[in-house]
Parts: sequence; structure tokens; C-alpha cells
Amino acid sequence: MRTSTELYELAAQYRGKFINELSWMEKFMDTYIAKYFVGDNDVKLADMHLLFLGDGRISLENKRQIFHEIASKYDSEWYNSYIPVFTDPKTIKSPTIAMNKELVSIIAMRNILAHRIVDTTVEGLENDDVISFFTYKNTFKKETLSHNDYSGYIFGIMAITKYLRERVEK
Repeated sequence: MRTSTELYELAAQYRGKFINELSWMEKFMDTYIAKYFVGDNDVKLADMHLLFLGDGRISLENKRQIFHEIASKYDSEWYNSYIPVFTDPKTIKSPTIAMNKELVSIIAMRNILAHRIVDTTVEGLENDDVISFFTYKNTFKKETLSHNDYSGYIFGIMAITKYLRERVEK
């Protein structure tokens, strides 16, 4: 059985790495969106980042929606070629859903890690295989995260980041 201090440290570690990796992915997504609108004009690219896509102007969820629309309509061959990292391929109905489905899951987990409190009840301390977070939206429930699931999210973020980076640096 772990202590509440150990659980807090684990939660901080999970949150820190997740948010750090996701920040890089978001910047490459921003660049993909910006390049669609302004091409390779460095001044206009910088303006897009600073004036439109910058911190707090557009949520990550809204960026995901914009990215999905652009990539699925105008870059579908590349977008459809993404191979999912942590999503069961059997649950994907069309190629354009693969990356989008993973992005939706990543953003949902980001919101849990960023906004929810860790479960320090006796049950939360006893189960060393998972870390749980309390969610309070219309009802009270627990979201659990195993180390394997967490690793899958991290690998997914890193894979999407690499995929985006290769595209925007092309």
C-alpha cells in the first residue's frame, strides 16, 4: 500500500510528463494549421502563432477540430496514413478517424490530469496498479489510469508529435 505522499508524487510525475509532451504536440499542430493559411512566410507564420493560435486564444479542443477539418479535406492521404498507437484498430471506422480518435482521447485525459484531484481514499491508496482521479461533472465518478494506459498515452502523444513534425518540416 502506498502513502498519500507517494500517490501525490506519482500524480505530479504523470501530470508533468503528459503536459510537457502535449505542449510540443500542440505547437506542431499550431504550425500545421498556420502553414495551411499562410504557407512558408515566416513573418505571417509568427503572426499566426502570436495573434491567433497563441496561449489562451484557442483551446486545444478547438485546434483539434480545425486541424481535423484541414487535414481530412486537404491533406487526406497523409492524414489517413497515420497508424494509431494506443487505439484498437478494430474500433476505427474510417482512416480519417484514427488520429482524430487518439487526439480526442489524449485531450480528455489531459483535462482529467490537469483539473481533477487524485483519489487518496483507502481504496485509492491500496491499488498500486492504477491511479484514480475524481471527476465532478453532473455526477461524481472515478477515472482510473493504469501505468500501461498512461504509457500508451505518452507514446501516442510522441507518435503524433513526430508525425506532425515531419509534415510541417517538409
